[in-house]
Amino acid sequence: MYKSSSFTFLFKYIIPGANILVVIFLLTLFFGNENTVEADFYIRQPMLLFMLASCATTILFIKIQSAEATEEHILVKIPFSPTKIIQYEDIEWVYQIALLSPSLTVVKYKDKITKKHHWFLITSVELNDFGLGKDNEMTQFIRSQIMLANPNYKKENEPNKWKPMIIVFGTLFLAQIILFNIF
Repeated sequence: MYKSSSFTFLFKYIIPGANILVVIFLLTLFFGNENTVEADFYIRQPMLLFMLASCATTILFIKIQSAEATEEHILVKIPFSPTKIIQYEDIEWVYQIALLSPSLTVVKYKDKITKKHHWFLITSVELNDFGLGKDNEMTQFIRSQIMLANPNYKKENEPNKWKPMIIVFGTLFLAQIILFNIF
C-alpha cells in the first residue's frame, strides 16, 4: 500500500493561495506603478512572466489529491466529499511528470457512472532524480496493478513524461518573446 505525501495539503491549498495573493499584489504594482518607460520595461516583463508561471502552477496544484493505492483500488480522499474509489481496470494511463521533485504522478481514469474522463495528481513522499531515471515506487506499483487488472494496458500508450515541462517552458519562452516585442 502506498500513500500520497503528507505535503498534499501544502501543495493543494497553501501554495496556490500564496500564488494568488502574489499575483494580486503584482497586478496592483503593475497597474498602479508610475515609473518611467525605461523602468517599466525592466519591472513589468519579469512581473508578467512570474504571474503567468504562478497561474500555471496554481491550476496544476489544484488537481493534486490525497490518495492511497492499495492492492485492489485507489482511494482518493476529496475534502467535504465521500472518498472516491477508483478501480485499476478503469484507469486509462498513469505516468510521472519529469523534472519535478517531489514527484507528481498523473492518473487518468474513466468514471463508470458518468462515462466521463477525469485526471488527478498524486504527490509522492520520496524525493527522486527529477524523473530523469525510473519512476518512483508508487507510480510503478499503480502501473503494475493496472497491468494485472487490464492485460491490454501498454506502457507505450502513456503520454510522454516530458510533455508537461515542454508546455510550461515553451509557454514561458513564447511569453518572453511576446513581452519583449510588446514593451
